[in-house]
Amino acid sequence: MLVAITLVSFFSPSGAHSMPLRKCVGEFSTRLQHSAKVDANCSSGTLRVNNKFDVAIPDQGGSLDISWLSDDAQANTPTEIRISHYSTEVIVSVKGERKSIINRAAISGSYVINQVDRGCSSDSHSVLNPFNPNGFDWYYNAIGEPSGHSNAIYRVGGAFKTWKNETNRCGVSERANALAVNYLGLTNNPEAMGGNPPPYTPNCLSTRIVDGYNVVGWGLLPTGVIAMSCVSHTSSGVWDSDIRFSTSYNWFTEATSSGCSNSYDLGDIATHEVGHILGMGHSDAGTDQVMNPDAFGCNFWNRKLAKGDLLGFQNIWG
Repeated sequence: MLVAITLVSFFSPSGAHSMPLRKCVGEFSTRLQHSAKVDANCSSGTLRVNNKFDVAIPDQGGSLDISWLSDDAQANTPTEIRISHYSTEVIVSVKGERKSIINRAAISGSYVINQVDRGCSSDSHSVLNPFNPNGFDWYYNAIGEPSGHSNAIYRVGGAFKTWKNETNRCGVSERANALAVNYLGLTNNPEAMGGNPPPYTPNCLSTRIVDGYNVVGWGLLPTGVIAMSCVSHTSSGVWDSDIRFSTSYNWFTEATSSGCSNSYDLGDIATHEVGHILGMGHSDAGTDQVMNPDAFGCNFWNRKLAKGDLLGFQNIWG
């Protein structure tokens, strides 16, 4: 997909024509770097993240927040970044980085079961901001939906309701807040993630993420990535937000917990990803918040918010 090129015009005595800026290109490791200038005096382009997958560098004046859940989460490898393209520089920084207070081995492999819920004994949270003060309108793209999971949309809708209603497992009373959520129906507009397979096409392409549709959908993602969110914004606020769930994993989409095995619960993962597009960052690993960077199999606790999730959400949405 073509990305718009920003032209810089100038005049010279020889009558030279205006020249386009070259494409930006860079690399960034969330394990080794906290913030870095990856390029300058360039237009859009591509960033290689953790030598694993590519994301699109936004146009000048824009910023992009990318968050992903991995099936091999390690406590010292943050999985959310912000790319900011200023007038001359492209700066990448780790967002929502939290020190690990994990009391168990780092997750290794898919569908690991979490045996203990510590969610109501920790206030760990972080906020990314910005957010859209007018609320959030969203669409669902069912094109890549796994066979036999036509009820998936209800788990996604339930995730939005969980945040709106502040539904939690810690006995905190629900209350009014400023968030307004509206489901606007099905769409064929794609999520902003790359093509199939995404490792060969940048994720969070600007020509997709600013299409005016906040889309939740399905498709391929880079190897080891369960779900990903892209949030595009400027100093004026959020432009667009998209979520994709990977079709490379087993998913459980039923309303109850009965029968789940060797799968990720969509209610859990969707609540996490919706948290990102509402302004939430990752919490500390091992604290069992919805916004943990960890992903566990059949983890129904996280269909409801924990203590830190509530504190972060209330900080953003009042």
